[in-house]
Amino acid sequence: IFTDAAIQIVIMQIILVTFHTMTCTQRPWRTRIMDFFDRALISPALIMTLVVAPFFVDDTNTKFIVYMSFVALLCCLICAVVLSVVQLITFLKRANRKPYEFFLCHHKVGAGSFARLLKMRLKSSRRIRGDVWLDSDNLTDMNLLLNYVQQAETCVALCSDQLLLRPWCVGELTTAFKSKTKTVLIQFPNFVHLDQKTIGNFESAVPDIGKLVAHGIDLPAVQSMLLWF
Repeated sequence: IFTDAAIQIVIMQIILVTFHTMTCTQRPWRTRIMDFFDRALISPALIMTLVVAPFFVDDTNTKFIVYMSFVALLCCLICAVVLSVVQLITFLKRANRKPYEFFLCHHKVGAGSFARLLKMRLKSSRRIRGDVWLDSDNLTDMNLLLNYVQQAETCVALCSDQLLLRPWCVGELTTAFKSKTKTVLIQFPNFVHLDQKTIGNFESAVPDIGKLVAHGIDLPAVQSMLLWF
């Protein structure tokens, strides 16, 4: 279509720089190490193409081709610097992040299988970089259960019918509420919010709720969480 060598070189450079920028930003590979190797292999080849290609073109407009090549190379270097700064900022943010990205709060009988499937899907997602806490995998000491809630960026409540009637599940949600941990609700079809009467007589509805006092959670704190929930 384009017979002029200068135009061909410029178009090729635009395509290469655009493709390489998309590769660096979108990270198409499943693992970070493969993304790194992709950039490490393509970057030198791209720079060599931008610098060397014009000198192998037999065209009267050689000056223009060389000029455009160095402009493209400069743009590539600027993009590399910008991407490096973005990567550094992202790394510093992650360094200050909590150990877990998600804490899965669930009643094992009502949502155990769903919780396992959800963790598998979250872990397989390229967008999820942090770990996912699930009691079957990560709980080693029951006395430390509520501490794990505060070590997560987000508490995911799998709202099955018995979730708000299980003392430890309520303890996890109350801890998230008190620590202002971001909480996301996934409501099952059989889930029903507790009414004011049940919340007011919650100690009668859930007699074992008193065991949470030893962990710094009293009845008023639980009731406040239920009213918010």
